[in-house]
Amino acid sequence: MSLPDGLQTIDYSAFEGCSSLTSVSLPEGLQTIGASAFKYCESLTSVYANMKVPAQMEQYTFGDNTTQNATLFVPVGYIYTYMNSKWKCFKNIKEFGTLNTDDLITNQVAVNVEAAGTLRSKIAIEDKFRITNLKLTGELNVDDIMLIREMAGCYYNDNGDKYDGHLQHLDLSGAKFVGGGEFAVYDGSNSNTAKFTNNAVGDYVFYALESLKTIALYDDLKEFGSSAFACCKNLTSVSFPRLLTKIKDSAFVGCSSLTSVSFPKILTEIGGSAFAGCSSLISVIADMKIPAKIEENTFDTETVLDATLYVPQGCIEKYENADYWRYFQVIKEIGTQTGIDSATTSDDVKEVARYGINGQLLNGPTKGVNIVKYSDDTTKRVMVK
Repeated sequence: MSLPDGLQTIDYSAFEGCSSLTSVSLPEGLQTIGASAFKYCESLTSVYANMKVPAQMEQYTFGDNTTQNATLFVPVGYIYTYMNSKWKCFKNIKEFGTLNTDDLITNQVAVNVEAAGTLRSKIAIEDKFRITNLKLTGELNVDDIMLIREMAGCYYNDNGDKYDGHLQHLDLSGAKFVGGGEFAVYDGSNSNTAKFTNNAVGDYVFYALESLKTIALYDDLKEFGSSAFACCKNLTSVSFPRLLTKIKDSAFVGCSSLTSVSFPKILTEIGGSAFAGCSSLISVIADMKIPAKIEENTFDTETVLDATLYVPQGCIEKYENADYWRYFQVIKEIGTQTGIDSATTSDDVKEVARYGINGQLLNGPTKGVNIVKYSDDTTKRVMVK
C-alpha cells in the first residue's frame, strides 16, 4: 500500500488491526503518525519511509511484531538519522536507492575537530555518504572513528548490511587519537571487536572498509594492531608513521590492491600473515638497518618471489641472512646516499607502471619519488624534479 503524496498526518489507530497489510510506503512529506496507527498489522514485512526527516511517532505506533520482524527501508544516507530517532525501535533498518555518482563530493573536504567526539556535528547529514576525500585535523576519539567507518561504507550488522559510504581518501596526518574504547565491527556474518587507543591504530579499527583507497597517518603512532586494515580490498596506499615500531598479526591481510609498502627506520617487528593476501605487492621498502623480526608467513610466497625488497645501502647481506627476509628473491639497495636510483633502460625495456612512494598508481611522471616498474620485471625508484 502506497499512501498519497502530500499526506502529512496519519491519525491514531488509522490502520489498527489491518492484519492482511504486508507492505506500506509512507510519503516524503509525512510529519506525524499517531499512536497505534499500525498496531496489530501482523502481516507487515516491509515499511518504506520516504521521509528524509523522520516523522514524529508514538511508542506504540507499530506493534512489537512489526518492529521486531519487519524491515524498515529509509532513504540512502539517512540510516543513522533513523537509528537515532524513535524509529530505532525497528530491529532491521536498511537503505533503499543509491547515490548517483554526480551527487558525490570529489573535492577534498577539510575539517578541524577542536574537541574530540564532535566530528559528527561538523559533517552535514546529507553530505556524510557523499564525501570521497576527507582531511581531518585536531583530536579524534572512538566516536569520531566510528563515523569515519560509516562514511567509508562499513558493515553495521552480521547480516551483510552496510552503509552506503563513498569515502576513498582519508588524510589523518594532522590529527591525533585521544582516549580509548571498543566497538563491534562486521564483515558479512563475521563480528569482531575493534580496540581504539591513543598511540596506535588498534585491532580492527579500519577493518573491512571496502571503499577506502588511501590513508595518511600522523607520525606519532607506534603500532598497527591485529587486522587494523584487514579486508580493505581497495586500499592502494597507506603511510607508515615515522615512529612505528610494531605491525601485529594480519594487520593488512586481504588488502589485495596494495602495491607498495615503505617501513620506517625504527620498525622492529611484523607479525604473522601481516601482508597475506596482498597479491598486488611489487615493492617492499625496508628502511631499517637492522632487519625487523618477521614470521615465515608475514608475506605470501608470491610476494617474496615476485616483489622487490629495497634495503638501506650496505645492508643487503644482513637481509640475505635474516630469518625469512632472505626468502625474497630480489633484494636491492634503496639507492645511493641520496636514496634515489637514476632510471636507465635499454631500448627493449619499457615502463609498464608508475607508483608514488606510498604505492598510489600514477598517471605519469610526478614530482618527487616515483617507483617505476619495467617490462623486464625490474623496479626502480626515480626522482622527478
